[in-house]
Amino acid sequence: VSLDVLRIDIEEGAGFEERARDRRFAVLGEYASEDTLVLLGHHADDLVETVLHNLFRGTGPRGLSGPRRVHLPFARPLLGESRAVLAAVVREAGLPIFEDPTNSDTSATRNWIRHDVLPVIARRFPSSAVAIEKASGLIAADDRLLRSLVPDVIRPDGGATAVPWGVVATLDAPVATRLIRRMLVQARPPLTASHRDIDQVLSVVHGHRRAQLDGGFLVEREGPLVVVYHPDDVVIPTPVTFTPPGSVVFGFQRIAARPWDADRPIIGRGRAAVVIDPHESMTVRACKHGDRIEIGEGTKLVHDALSEAGVPPRRRSGWPVVWIGGKIAWIAGVRAAAWVRPDGVGRGTIELSVERDDQ
Repeated sequence: VSLDVLRIDIEEGAGFEERARDRRFAVLGEYASEDTLVLLGHHADDLVETVLHNLFRGTGPRGLSGPRRVHLPFARPLLGESRAVLAAVVREAGLPIFEDPTNSDTSATRNWIRHDVLPVIARRFPSSAVAIEKASGLIAADDRLLRSLVPDVIRPDGGATAVPWGVVATLDAPVATRLIRRMLVQARPPLTASHRDIDQVLSVVHGHRRAQLDGGFLVEREGPLVVVYHPDDVVIPTPVTFTPPGSVVFGFQRIAARPWDADRPIIGRGRAAVVIDPHESMTVRACKHGDRIEIGEGTKLVHDALSEAGVPPRRRSGWPVVWIGGKIAWIAGVRAAAWVRPDGVGRGTIELSVERDDQ
C-alpha cells in the first residue's frame, strides 16, 4: 500500500481547530480523483463528540446530525463502531497502535469533551453515547425531509444571489430557514450561514429594506427579489462605443438604437427618442458619482434620477448611461436629457431601447 504524506500549515490563533479541520478537508478533497473515495476513520465516539461540540457552539439540525456517512468524495465506513470495539479488533490482530499525543491536550475543545465532559455524563447516564447517536440519526432524518421540501428558486442575479421574497414568506419557518441557508452557502464566496445571517435575511424577506451580513455582505429587497451580494463584487462593465443602427450588450442589459418608426409610438421608460447627426456615434458607459443630466431648468444628479426611478442601490454604479457628443443623452430606461428631446420627430431621430439580456 503506497503512502502519501500531505502537510498543511495553519497559523495559531482563534478558531484553530475549525480552520485546521476545514484545511484538512480541502487538501484531501483536492487529492482525491473523480473516481476515488477518501475513506475517513471517524467512529461512533467521534460522532458523539462532534454533536456535543456543535451543540455547545450553537448550531442547527445540520450540526446536530453529526458527520455524514457519505459526503463525496468522503466516506466514513467505521461511523457505526465505537472506539473501544475498534481498539479491541486492532489488539486482537496484533497491530501496533499509535496514539496522537495532541489528543491528550484538553485545551482543545474536542479533547476536553472527550476526557472531561463525556466521562461525567456517562457516570450518570451509562447509555448516553448510544442515546446521543440515536438522537443524531433522528435529527438527520428529519433534516433530510425538510431540505427536500425547499423549492428550487435560488438564482444568480448580476453578481448577486437572489430568491423571490414572496415565495420565502409563504413557507413554514423550518423550510424557509433551510432555503435561506442554501442561498447563503451558494453566494460567492460562500457565507457560513450563521443564525444571525439567516435571521437578517428573513428580516428583509418580511419587510426591512436592507441588512448587513458577516464579511461585509449586504442583503436587500429589489422588487420581487431578496438579493445577497458583496459591494466589492459589483461588476462595472467596460464602456462601449457604436454607431446606430445597432445594439450592444452592457452588463445584464442590451441597448439598441434604430431609426424611429412612425407606426411605433415612443411609450414607456424602456424607450426614448433622440435626434442625432447621421453617422454620429454614441458611447454606453456606467454611471459615475457626480454625473449630471440636463433636465431643462438645470441639471440633476444621475444617481438621484436612478433612485427616484426605483433602481436598487446595487445596480446604480453599473447602470448604463448613453453619451453623445460628450454629454449624457439618456439614462437607460429612466429619462432622456432635455437637449436631445425632439421638438418634432423626423429626419435624424433614433429610437433607443433597453431590455434585459440573459445570454
